[in-house]
Amino acid sequence: MRTADFFSPESFADHLERRSSPRRWAILSILSLACLGTSWATEWQANKEETMARDVARIDPDALRAQKELALIQTEINRYAENLDPLTEHLSLPTTGYLLQCLETAAGEGADLEKVNWGHKAALYGEPNDLLILNISITVRGDKALLDLPEKMREVTGMQTAAVRRTEVVPENPDAMRAEVRLTSNLNIPTTWQSRGLR
Repeated sequence: MRTADFFSPESFADHLERRSSPRRWAILSILSLACLGTSWATEWQANKEETMARDVARIDPDALRAQKELALIQTEINRYAENLDPLTEHLSLPTTGYLLQCLETAAGEGADLEKVNWGHKAALYGEPNDLLILNISITVRGDKALLDLPEKMREVTGMQTAAVRRTEVVPENPDAMRAEVRLTSNLNIPTTWQSRGLR
């Protein structure tokens, strides 16, 4: 019976209220369950992220041990830093290995480099600088090559003075002369080398 004309309006409203009540309760229950499920999922996600953050913040024992070892290595390096500074200064000085190739070329065709000897003469009282000494023993061919030898050696090496100290004829080749050239240059010794050399 969809309508009942014999019901009063109040009774009819009560009747409609009783008919719709179970459906309303079902909808309300479903909405409540949905809200509870959403809040439970949100709480679960928050707990999961909090656990992950705690795990990330926790110090890894291997990383802690590596940090301690790195600190010990840094302390040891700092202890040797004073000894390494003079070595660094020495390695920064210009190299002279290229001279071995240039000396023969500058001495002329057929020249033969026999001996290269570096030396050092400390400054005496009244002398402003130490001397760097380079003694070269070289065989040259021809008189012109012998006469030009000191100047060419000075130009190639960049030293300040050059002089032939001794010459001799090579017995196997009368055209060849063995000459000993001495080159010198003022030298400023690094302060870390003075008196005792490298510390």
